[in-house]
Amino acid sequence: HEYGGGACVVRNGVIVFSHFGDGRVYVFDRAQGRGAETVAVTPGKSCLHLVCQIYFNFYWSENKHHRYADFIIHPALPHILLAVCEDHSNASTPIQVKNTLVLINTQSQSVTTLASGADFYASPKFNPQGSRLAWVQWDHPMPWDGSEIHVAKCVIKKKEGEGKEEYLEVEDEKIIGPRKDESATYPQWLSEHRLLFNSDKNGYQNPYIFDASLEGNDKTVPLLEEPRDEDFSAPMWSLGESYAAILDGEHVVLTAIREGRSVLYDARAPKASKDNLKEGLSSSRWKLKEIETPFVGISGLRTRGRNAATFIGETPDAPPVIVQLVSMSPSDHDSEGTYAVEELLPLPEKR
Repeated sequence: HEYGGGACVVRNGVIVFSHFGDGRVYVFDRAQGRGAETVAVTPGKSCLHLVCQIYFNFYWSENKHHRYADFIIHPALPHILLAVCEDHSNASTPIQVKNTLVLINTQSQSVTTLASGADFYASPKFNPQGSRLAWVQWDHPMPWDGSEIHVAKCVIKKKEGEGKEEYLEVEDEKIIGPRKDESATYPQWLSEHRLLFNSDKNGYQNPYIFDASLEGNDKTVPLLEEPRDEDFSAPMWSLGESYAAILDGEHVVLTAIREGRSVLYDARAPKASKDNLKEGLSSSRWKLKEIETPFVGISGLRTRGRNAATFIGETPDAPPVIVQLVSMSPSDHDSEGTYAVEELLPLPEKR
């Protein structure tokens, strides 16, 4: 994808990646052992293309102009993937490049358009049950000029016929952050109904929570007690980035940019939200505590189990390293939020 980033995803030992050479998506399943093969899961060459290759030594892939990125695997149906597809098939100028959000069925090797009409798509995210989906979309020029998050219910259906292929449809679509008013980015699900995301509606990219289970229009509240002059995410320069690690629905590690350097926060839900979610959203905010680290640059923040996160850390006088952050205290609201910071290995150099 021309935006860069998000070219692969790993889940439960299964690696999904996009190959620029032929425009196809491939899957490698480590569970198959030493003899495991890398399998293409998007449509390949037609009979005409094979004839051209065999008899005229002319390689022609019908998908060479397709570029897939920002993958997400359905939590209950691992053969269903979502991705952003950038299509250069009929693009004589950059403005004619078409982006869509697509569903890839790895069993039938089929690709179906799930959302279209916007200039760009990013960050598709299933909730833990796979019953809801969120994604970001925007039009030219850039996402920080205005972007919105769409949230919808997911319905798994089966096509008629012998194979009864499974496919996914979205229903009851809602919009967070109308793109003309704000830049809403980086959605991540806290639970089945609650979605964490960032918005610059107050001038800085601060975290908010959207609750799809609440009635009426007032479904979004700030996570912070007061707005902060800090950006809890960088501009969306590329795909696949992450600025929050969800340890559980009540406990999150956040990163922010404050006065030109990165900081880490331990964020814990208010007590009220555990007993009465509606009251908790309206009456109190999450408790934040800064996590001390030597790093001035933090990126690629990811969850690693219920008590750990990983990220890429940078200091002024050393190459970047991959870091593990382990929570040493319970996830409840009153915990002090102590952590162990462990450098795992240097970040591999690009080749």
